Amino acid sequence: SILRAPTIGCMLMCLAASLMGVIVFLRKQSLIGEALSHAAYPGVILGVIGAGLLSIQESQDLHLSLMALSGAFLTALLGLWSIQALEKYFRVPSDAALCFVLSTFFGVGLTLTSEVQFSFTGLYKQALTYLYGQAATMTDVHILIYGSLALVVLIVIVLLYKELQVMTFDRQYAKSLGVPVKWIDSLLFFLVTLAVIIGIRSVGVVLMSAMLIAPAAAARQFT
Repeated sequence: SILRAPTIGCMLMCLAASLMGVIVFLRKQSLIGEALSHAAYPGVILGVIGAGLLSIQESQDLHLSLMALSGAFLTALLGLWSIQALEKYFRVPSDAALCFVLSTFFGVGLTLTSEVQFSFTGLYKQALTYLYGQAATMTDVHILIYGSLALVVLIVIVLLYKELQVMTFDRQYAKSLGVPVKWIDSLLFFLVTLAVIIGIRSVGVVLMSAMLIAPAAAARQFT
């Protein structure tokens, strides 16, 4: 019974992440998960600092998690926007933009973590949870969260399957057919970001990108 919640929660989280990972992998954007997970880390720390300023205690796990994940989601979106801005306005190659955002945001996160270590010592361990992950402490609430995410991702992929196929393999043809490419792109990036942010609680920033790409890379050997 102790391992039930972590096992089911991790399976559902990996299902949601791998479904999005297949799309990311086929679009040759494998590093996007790595960049977003690292870009989320300063948001986690800012959320923890905000919780400390609001006198939220370490025992108030729900409030602390909500603040940390909200901050992570905002900085991950900021990181995604930064990647797109570097590519579009400054003509920076895609891999260089990804590496720049990854290293910059993660460096800022580590700098903020060193401040939390002394300012809010009680919350410091909670901040480290999102860096390395802590799957063993998952509860039934996490099963519900990961199950809902997996269901949403599955529904989106089923409903947009034909559009995703044509966009992935021939983007210009998709535009000529009148497929709302930009709208679907925005929805996909939102779901990838959501999958990454929710997953870092379980496996951490460092391993989250593997949850996206490893299943897709393994499945590619059989197709």
